[in-house]
Amino acid sequence: MRTLKLYVYLFGYIASKLKYISQAERLIEEGRNKEAHQLINRVAEKGTRKILNIAGAKTTVKGIENLSTEETYLYISNHQSNMDIPLLFTVIPKKPTFIAKKEMEKIPLLNRVLKTKGCIFLDRDNPRNAIKNINDGVKLLKSEESVVLFPEGTRSKGPEMNEFKAGGLRLAFKSGVKVVPVTIKNSYMLMEQNNGRIRPAEVEIIFSESIDVSQYKDAISLSEDIQNIIRKNL
Repeated sequence: MRTLKLYVYLFGYIASKLKYISQAERLIEEGRNKEAHQLINRVAEKGTRKILNIAGAKTTVKGIENLSTEETYLYISNHQSNMDIPLLFTVIPKKPTFIAKKEMEKIPLLNRVLKTKGCIFLDRDNPRNAIKNINDGVKLLKSEESVVLFPEGTRSKGPEMNEFKAGGLRLAFKSGVKVVPVTIKNSYMLMEQNNGRIRPAEVEIIFSESIDVSQYKDAISLSEDIQNIIRKNL
């Protein structure tokens, strides 16, 4: 029942906000991206908070004092669940956009929300698009839009963390922003552990201290250090 309620609410809520989504799309056509993002932030946060409430996600956040609302960050997070995007969008003070899998671009209604927020859709089967994805991400970061990257490339669907793909971390080197390692614990218990059915769970999100990438020579060494930080928190 909880699962059905969540999906009915999700698409019903988006449908009820179509006039705002259309307004944001017009703002983007006029080159007023920042205004569009601010509009979508207000609409989306109300929705994600309700989604987490329906799912029964009892969220504990640690390290929020490590974040400044005056700074733009590249958040590097492990990825356990489809619920990770609403979780992070809800708890991060300066609302970020996401680098998400290409498949999400095909979901009706939701795809319009993601696009107006500036979401970058990553096609894992088309490496030639990687350069465009990196350039799009750099533009977002330089426009003071924080970005969330899941460098595992796919959900782990459990407590273990897959190895990171270091390529995405070039975003930090090219944009010059600081990197924040993010640890998500137990979000897989909300959905993936239950064969796609939503169940209440206690989730912990930890924001570690930001990293100045100028201290690193390459993305591989940075990736290794971030993985070690997240593993220790897990």
